[in-house]
Amino acid sequence: AKTTILPEEISFTEGAQVQTKLGTFTCYEHLAAVPKGESALIIGSSGIHGHRFVEIVVQGESAKERFSFAIGAEL
Repeated sequence: AKTTILPEEISFTEGAQVQTKLGTFTCYEHLAAVPKGESALIIGSSGIHGHRFVEIVVQGESAKERFSFAIGAEL
């Protein structure tokens, strides 16, 4: 699930734990590094002005379905 959050807004670093309204997520640089079934934050492929947005992912599942959020949800 794409967000409009930039990595620097949450001090994104590999292995860091970030608390959100949905729970605590570990930061990973790439989706392939996220363990199966684990939810995490990654740096996605889309962004703005040379900065890429953070995405919420669940390896092997749909983050949208696991967390039941919709467009505009506050994190």
